[in-house]
Amino acid sequence: MHEFTEYDMDVFCKIAKTIVKKGHLTFKALLRFIGSENHKKDLIILKLFVQLELLKKHRADTYELTSKGRLFAIDKCEWFKQRYA
Repeated sequence: MHEFTEYDMDVFCKIAKTIVKKGHLTFKALLRFIGSENHKKDLIILKLFVQLELLKKHRADTYELTSKGRLFAIDKCEWFKQRYA
């Protein structure tokens, strides 16, 4: 499996939390909601999460968490640990 940096995990946790709260969103909306400062780098990270099947397309241009992504978030993200513990 891919080795995630601390920054990658921080971005994933913010994305997962945003999707759970707001529903399926476009990449641009996700970047806006997580407060991305480096859109190019974060867009590459988002595409990596899609390749790893942590995110999937919901419709033409919106994305949502997969069941694998939700389990990964519960395992790795503090907000999910508190919510689902």
